[in-house]
Amino acid sequence: MKRFYSLLLLLSISLATFGQATNFSPNNNNEFEAKLLRVFEWVLEARFSPEQRRELSRLVQNSIRSNDQVEIGSFQQVAKLNDLIDAIPPEREAETRATIQAKILEGLRKQPNDPAARLLLSVYDNRRVSSSVQQHDEHSRSESSTTVPAELVGEWLARRGSGSSFYNPNSGSYGAPNGTADRYKFFADGTYEHAILMQNSLYNCTIRVFGRETGRTLVEGNTLTITPGPGTFEYTDNCRPQMNSKKVTQMKQERWNWEVVRDEQGVKLCGRDEQGASACYYRQ
Repeated sequence: MKRFYSLLLLLSISLATFGQATNFSPNNNNEFEAKLLRVFEWVLEARFSPEQRRELSRLVQNSIRSNDQVEIGSFQQVAKLNDLIDAIPPEREAETRATIQAKILEGLRKQPNDPAARLLLSVYDNRRVSSSVQQHDEHSRSESSTTVPAELVGEWLARRGSGSSFYNPNSGSYGAPNGTADRYKFFADGTYEHAILMQNSLYNCTIRVFGRETGRTLVEGNTLTITPGPGTFEYTDNCRPQMNSKKVTQMKQERWNWEVVRDEQGVKLCGRDEQGASACYYRQ
């Protein structure tokens, strides 16, 4: 495991150009392991199986129990990178991942006896097998089912809410507005980005909730399937900062019946999910 630390340092340096990671310590084992999992899955562009997740958990817990500061430090460095991934511009994500992945895989293959290296290589190898099966399945589908229509590509935004009615006579200013900004951005290559900001203000106190994830889309006729990857959920309260938090999320797959129409406000994308809930987003 000692040599594995140098690989994680390389990973840290590779991602450090995109931002500053926050300090993180494994006080909450579930959150700690979730952050590790997200970084490894992002780098390898592969999902851990339930058995592989248990093996990762075992390796982490063994390091913590043995109080091996080198091993614990290496895992902490990976957990910190969770924040840096979010700072990568979407248009540079694929290129950045490919560069980092090649370096990491080269290092892993030089450590065939390291348990962490063996685990990550098994995850990557499973991904290659799954990718081959998926490519075979996709080849049998019509081209229209794997291509995002041009009318769907672009940025779509839904705004809901109103301005604040609270007036502060001391500062002469109004409170922050209440409302929600919900944005989807669909790309021609079948990827998407989703971000939602919810804000609620009362007197001088403002609560903000911000969520973001990226993932894959599949369009089959008027059905849009959205498959999220790991994302983040951030909660801030300026009156109760002890409640502030940032967590890793994994949203469920969604299927919409969708259409693009025009009204007096412009072009909008409207979708209805399998539970019957509907929403519309205006093209930006």
